[in-house]
Amino acid sequence: RVQLALQHLDLSLNSLTYDSLVECVWPPDITHMNLSSNGLTESVFKCLPNGIKIPDLQNNQVSVVPESILKPDHLLALDLSANRLRDLPVCDGFPTLYLLLLKANSLHAPTVSNLKSCPRLKILDVSLNPFTCTCALRSFLSLGINSEQKNGRRGIELVSWPWAYNCSYPEAFRNSTLKDIWIPEISCNVGLLAATILGPAVIVIIAAVTLCHRLDGPWYMGMIWQWTRAKHRARTQQVRPEDLVGVEFHAFVSYSQHDAEWVQNSLLPNLEGPAGGLRICHHEKNFVPGKTIIENIIRCVEKSRHSVFVLSAHFVKSEWCHYELYFASHNRVSRGSDSVVLVLLEPLPQYLIPSKYYQLKAMMDRHTYLEWPQDRAKHRLFWANLRAALQADLPNAAVRGLEE
Repeated sequence: RVQLALQHLDLSLNSLTYDSLVECVWPPDITHMNLSSNGLTESVFKCLPNGIKIPDLQNNQVSVVPESILKPDHLLALDLSANRLRDLPVCDGFPTLYLLLLKANSLHAPTVSNLKSCPRLKILDVSLNPFTCTCALRSFLSLGINSEQKNGRRGIELVSWPWAYNCSYPEAFRNSTLKDIWIPEISCNVGLLAATILGPAVIVIIAAVTLCHRLDGPWYMGMIWQWTRAKHRARTQQVRPEDLVGVEFHAFVSYSQHDAEWVQNSLLPNLEGPAGGLRICHHEKNFVPGKTIIENIIRCVEKSRHSVFVLSAHFVKSEWCHYELYFASHNRVSRGSDSVVLVLLEPLPQYLIPSKYYQLKAMMDRHTYLEWPQDRAKHRLFWANLRAALQADLPNAAVRGLEE
């Protein structure tokens, strides 16, 4: 006498639901179960028989496969096609799973790392899903390509690859097969992208800074900035007419007798005459005989719109230069702070400046001064900068005197 046991059960095309409030009791020998086309959710996994091998759950309402469920030790195939899954399930509950069908779900960018928990999985169907072809899909693309080349991870074969795997987003890739798109790693790796962009940028910046330093770029930029400021002040600064009464010169030049050669051969030719067009006052030409030196200094300072001081180690040792600087600094009250122009003929550290020159120290700390460049290529810009600092309108009387 043969005893028959129920092994195959078909409950498809019904309206079955399960709310997990009641414990499911099944005949112990059921191995194949068709529950497709019902209204079952993820709670159905708590209701499957322990000995189930091939459950058919396609066309239900399953959105996720719970990780904490009973472990059907003999489960070989799982069909979850046409459900609502958003990602690949973790197979910790199905250690013997061989076939996994997830066709026509809602998988946008499957997490391939979840398959690490499926040691015996050989066949995977994820076709007809709305794939989002962005960086998150790169690992799945690699899985598909490797599957086609028959050397996929753990030998997993993608069913219907590549024709049934198409992009749904972005719009530019819509309906393109995953095999035909290319998502470069550089666009997905922030570190690599930053290195690719910042690396050349840093090299260019370093090269520019090095080149700028070798060509004295900071010096040229500083001189151009001073020239621009001087031109701007000349256009915008307003001096009361009564403060310019008696002014006949654009500048009075104060210097040490030790620096007279540079003043005569370089400074004056580039400021006076056709080269500069400025009227310059200096003691060798404009001091009046018979008057005291102090009287001549006061007279020259008062008759000049600006005072130029040629600074050097010799300058700070000269008593007369000290007087000229003293009277010019007091004259700034009526002529403006830019009425004093400092020209540094040679390096002049602060510790070399005597304490009585406290006004000079204060000026050098607060105001920009012009440095005489040793490089002849820079001389032209230096003179242009100095002329711009001294350029100013003189009273009509002084202009007539110049014309005469």
